[in-house]
Amino acid sequence: MNVSPDVPETVIGDELRIAQVLNNLISNATKFTHTGKIMVQVAKTAQYNKQVELFFFVIDTGIGIDEADISKLFKSFSQVDASITRQYGGTGLGLNICRQLCRLMDGDISVESTKGEGSVFSFHIWVGLPKDEPDVVTSQADVEATIQNLRNMMGEEEKALNTFGSPENTETINKEMSKLILCIEMDNWEKAENFADAIKHLTESAPKDIKMAGLKLKMAVQKEDYDASVAGHEELKRLLNIPEVK
Repeated sequence: MNVSPDVPETVIGDELRIAQVLNNLISNATKFTHTGKIMVQVAKTAQYNKQVELFFFVIDTGIGIDEADISKLFKSFSQVDASITRQYGGTGLGLNICRQLCRLMDGDISVESTKGEGSVFSFHIWVGLPKDEPDVVTSQADVEATIQNLRNMMGEEEKALNTFGSPENTETINKEMSKLILCIEMDNWEKAENFADAIKHLTESAPKDIKMAGLKLKMAVQKEDYDASVAGHEELKRLLNIPEVK
């Protein structure tokens, strides 16, 4: 969470609506992000007398969205992919309501996304200022520079995470493997598929035998094949040289 220092401590607006939009965007980011980070940035972008424009950014390193599908996001009961509903749940109604709420606060909401790399959801609203709040204006260039710095920082972290053999990559794979086998043993195939997908993503740059083992494990989990999933987990653990937990 990063709140720019020029954002006023006190504003006059609809606290409930702002919280509803933020909760929806952060919940979605959490749902669709298996590895990496989620960041929230708040910045002041304009001021006219005692009215200020606030920009909120929710940045994730999740599954991302195809550019052709972005236009579907804010339509009621619309999903970019039917499999999204099966794997993650949801009706597609939330973002449509978020847009309506933002427009009721004289703003709007938008998204930038790259499939497989993550998304940046942003919304802006206008709120009032107390009479004693000083007049300080933030330029759009300053806001864009802040967001670009955040993206660069997250890009470096994402690169380290996805580089097979790096400390970040190894630690995350070990954690995902532990969570995966627990879900398999508990017969929770929906969550198991999420962890298997994350492991496949984390081993994309691995040697061929490890990469293929990750793919086979994901396919076994998708089929909800217990024996094949356990065998695939053991095989991948052996290739990764993950020690037994005692």
